[in-house]
Amino acid sequence: MDKDDTLCFVPNPGSHVVEQDYSGVQYKQYNYAFTIRTTNGAMAKTRLFKISQYLQTLSDLKSISGAHWRFDHIEVPSEPAEILQDLKGAVTYSMDVAVFIYTNKGVL
Repeated sequence: MDKDDTLCFVPNPGSHVVEQDYSGVQYKQYNYAFTIRTTNGAMAKTRLFKISQYLQTLSDLKSISGAHWRFDHIEVPSEPAEILQDLKGAVTYSMDVAVFIYTNKGVL
């Protein structure tokens, strides 16, 4: 990436509780997006594909000791796509990511 390129990880709307049981355990989905703004669209798409492939290999992340959440899995529901191009030739590519966790007000 060049010095003028940017890579961002930002929250997306739509995060929600998928299900909840009577003991208070909630299964939650958090939505995020990786975005790259650059003048080299091919590089942006390639980088986002590499990030996607890496994220799909993650299956057992460690939860922080004492945390009230437990990682379940990550989904990449969309392929990297060009979402914006300005008049100077800079393009923005984006890729959505969904993170699923279990939470409880008590201890998991």
